[in-house]
Amino acid sequence: MKAPLSAYKKRKISLATVLSGLVFLCVLVTIILVLLSSFQSSKLLMERTALSTNFSKASKMSDTLDALTKTIRLSLKHSVQIEQEGMWDEPDQVQRMNEDLNLMKHSSNFFNSIVVVDKHGIIRGATEEISSLINEPITSASLKQALASKRSSISDPFFDERTGNLFIMVSEPLYDKNQQYEGFIGGSIYLKKNNVMNTIFEKNTNDFLESYFYIVDQQGNLLFHPDPMLIGKNISKNMVVKKLMAGQSGSEMITSLNGSKLLVGYASVKENGWGIVAATPMQSIKDQLVYHFKNAAVTIAIPLLLLIFAVIILARRIAKPFLKLSQFVSQLGDAGELSSWRKNHWIRETDLLIKSTINVGSLIQAQHHQLTKDAETDPLTGLMNRRTLIKFLTLWMEEKLPFSIIIIDIDRFKRVNDKFGHQAGDAVLRQLAQTVIHAIRPEDIGYRYGGEELVILLQQTALPEAYLVAEQLRIAVEEGVDPVVGRVTISQGVAQYPLHGTSPEELLLKADQALYQAKNAGRNQTIAAAAEV
Repeated sequence: MKAPLSAYKKRKISLATVLSGLVFLCVLVTIILVLLSSFQSSKLLMERTALSTNFSKASKMSDTLDALTKTIRLSLKHSVQIEQEGMWDEPDQVQRMNEDLNLMKHSSNFFNSIVVVDKHGIIRGATEEISSLINEPITSASLKQALASKRSSISDPFFDERTGNLFIMVSEPLYDKNQQYEGFIGGSIYLKKNNVMNTIFEKNTNDFLESYFYIVDQQGNLLFHPDPMLIGKNISKNMVVKKLMAGQSGSEMITSLNGSKLLVGYASVKENGWGIVAATPMQSIKDQLVYHFKNAAVTIAIPLLLLIFAVIILARRIAKPFLKLSQFVSQLGDAGELSSWRKNHWIRETDLLIKSTINVGSLIQAQHHQLTKDAETDPLTGLMNRRTLIKFLTLWMEEKLPFSIIIIDIDRFKRVNDKFGHQAGDAVLRQLAQTVIHAIRPEDIGYRYGGEELVILLQQTALPEAYLVAEQLRIAVEEGVDPVVGRVTISQGVAQYPLHGTSPEELLLKADQALYQAKNAGRNQTIAAAAEV
């Protein structure tokens, strides 16, 4: 006796359920693997970007602080003139000196207070907020040391009980017209109050990744930190601080004193021996990645649900012919009827399943491509960045693809920044990038190599043709007039692979040497690298 079809349904899993489960599992595993792979590659990319960015920031802020220290010392040096011995006994001269001190404090905003100390250690002049200390002897060991040294100095952080402030003192010696030592003038920077370092560094904090700056002196004492409670603390045991105290600069991942991972760039300040560290917590990068991929998962969720619904329907349609087949066999139906039904079912439904899977994959791929594009593109010019340049140089050389390279440098670009501002300089860079894009072929690639230098790779192009392209570009730039900056010119160096080098470093060096020849020859010209003899 044959078992009824309904009995098999109760004892066995239906084909539609198996197919739905298999497709759902495959899609889910694929999405998870793609997301995990993308997460890891994005994490590595963000780490490298953070290290590079932090080193660049630390270096720039080091230059800024170096220039600021020179300016501060110069302003102190020329602020007070000792006309004669015993001027401290002349009320009019002392009053005029105090007025000058207050004027300098309010006009420069470098210091929180300024004092003048005579050679006997008596405060002879001071700005208004500490005027009560005039004619009082100095008590701090740091100030006594500055008095005894008779030279320019920056003190270690110290606490003054009379003012209740933790500060450092920048001092310059004072001499009369006969070059006799008369004391020193000192500008104090209150470390736990608003000061010039707060003004500079707090504006450059990157809230997106919770990056921050801190400054240490030559002994490893914190002079600036976003957390005021840490200011004045000695962190000389920190590995990066040890390197800064040795005058080194660089970038690396470190473990802080509290055990957290940090991606830091660090640079020393030549003028005063301080060190600047730009740090990004590793946890912030992880949090941003998790946030990004949560959003990606939410974005994918709706198409995934729609896909599951479509798979269930499709699985039922796929299973339907088997059910009909079993009914046909049990009822000894006509075979011609089955053949006709099968023909109209399989091709269409299978095609729908493939397209549905491709649609989900395209969403993930689009997001991955966007991340890759952001990592390979210079945000200012829209050209490829330096990392991508090295990648393509290596790839083309491995494939033995002949090509030429042009290195472009804007002539006297520093003058543009100094005279018109960095925004005008950025505009000149963007305009040059657009000129490069319009000057090259679709198969050629433009890059921002660093600062005001751009690079062009010309496929299947020999040195003479590359030289002509460079000259056309140079003339186009020279004939253009920027509405703010005016006339801009460029100098260029041209080299050919493999004529001038068989490695990225060697080829870039040859082109760079040709560029510097063009600079030294008067700028606004193109020079091709000479072939090796």
